[in-house]
Amino acid sequence: MDWALADRIGSLEVGKLADLIVIDGNPLEDIFDTENVVYAMITGRLYDASTLNEIGNHPRERLPFCWERMGYSEQFDWNAIIEADSHDYHVNGH
Repeated sequence: MDWALADRIGSLEVGKLADLIVIDGNPLEDIFDTENVVYAMITGRLYDASTLNEIGNHPRERLPFCWERMGYSEQFDWNAIIEADSHDYHVNGH
């Protein structure tokens, strides 16, 4: 461990940095609930999992992914794929 960071990481406390995910569901009851990530917090910054935009205290839209910058085919809509997977999960219940 980087001892310079020891007072800022390692536990969930006010003033510390955290990497965590917020899940819609209870993975202790159904492991497939781990596929239902709503938010991700990385180094204290909160992101919407469906858009990957930063939200919270400093909202900011994400920059384009490399395949978006390179002019990928519009048939590849990664947001639609994510939403369809989530819908299939809720309909079929895995």
